[in-house]
Amino acid sequence: MPPSSSSPAKAQDPRLPKKLLFIAIGLLILFAFAELLTYASGRFLQSKYRMYAVPVVPQQSETTRSYADYLKVRDPRLGWPYRVNFGGSVYDSSGARNSPAFPDPAASANAIALFGDSFAYGAEVDDEHAWGNQLARQIGARVGNFGVPGYGTDQAYLRFLSMDKDPAPVVILTHLSEDIVRMLTRDWDLLQEQSYYDFKPRFVLNPDGSLREVPLPNVSEQEYRHSVGIETPVLPMEYENFQPGGAAGATRLSFPFTLALLRNLGSYQMRALFARRPDYMEFYQRGHPLHGLEISAKIFEAFSATARQRGKTPLVILLANRQDIGYFHRTHTWTYANLVQALDAAHVDYIDFGPTLLSYIGDRPIPDFFAPLGHYNDAVNKLLADTVHAALRSRNLVPR
Repeated sequence: MPPSSSSPAKAQDPRLPKKLLFIAIGLLILFAFAELLTYASGRFLQSKYRMYAVPVVPQQSETTRSYADYLKVRDPRLGWPYRVNFGGSVYDSSGARNSPAFPDPAASANAIALFGDSFAYGAEVDDEHAWGNQLARQIGARVGNFGVPGYGTDQAYLRFLSMDKDPAPVVILTHLSEDIVRMLTRDWDLLQEQSYYDFKPRFVLNPDGSLREVPLPNVSEQEYRHSVGIETPVLPMEYENFQPGGAAGATRLSFPFTLALLRNLGSYQMRALFARRPDYMEFYQRGHPLHGLEISAKIFEAFSATARQRGKTPLVILLANRQDIGYFHRTHTWTYANLVQALDAAHVDYIDFGPTLLSYIGDRPIPDFFAPLGHYNDAVNKLLADTVHAALRSRNLVPR
């Protein structure tokens, strides 16, 4: 019989399903290994402040409060400091740092009022060696130190505005280089990775370039937890740049971890790492989408104008940190150089403490001039007081 025109189909290879199973298992193992590796990489980046970390509740202490208690004591405009702490070991009854040179604010009117962050406050040195107290001894008159740890320059400016009855004829607004990051957020918890309920106001630019104050957020505890990523999904907050998924590129370390790590490459911290610069330096760029430089310059212009309207003499002090000094050693460029140029253009009177500190350090190790947490040590506080005193004398502003 002639062979049939159609032949039977080839029998399926009985080993094929087993091969596919082995391939699937291999891919699964490879994926699990990649996820484990990228999770470990993400945790490492978090430890180096190069990837967003969900704020954690600090260990219980006498300063830890429930969210309900926080809402009761917070300053409705500034956020902190809390008035319940005035008259204690941190602030005197006027809200200024305790000053051994003139301990009673009711007995001595302020000759100078200074505003700023923890560097203005003189953190990590005692009350006696804080530069505001040393300056008070040098001029023989009270210096009201209204610096507050954790402040952005925007909060410091708002605190100045709120103290329109203070008699000081000279007012000083300080600005630390890294403060520009705090000026672009309404929740400092997003930056410090601690859940202290540190809501704050900030400024944005109107279409005409003028400043507009955005008040601190007024949200429930549940909304707060979602806004910082303690619970998901993340709740977007208006005018906030540092939430996961926000304009600054913050990325939450979540599954799939490989994809999260890739997304994190677009964060401002990673851009700074690749460019070998401090992470806050990006926000001093002209025309940056977040307008950090322009907002900063406008605040100093507004501070100077308001002070003069009140019959006071304004002075701005630009402060440099360890990273600024190290970056200048490598590049001969100040991280905040564009702000200096903006202040010159606006005819704002200022002292740039960076070059003075750089000259004082010389070839000696930079860490020797800073306290463990990065603030100025006793010697640099003395140098700052001397520098400001000399500037006041050159301007004929030392009270008589």
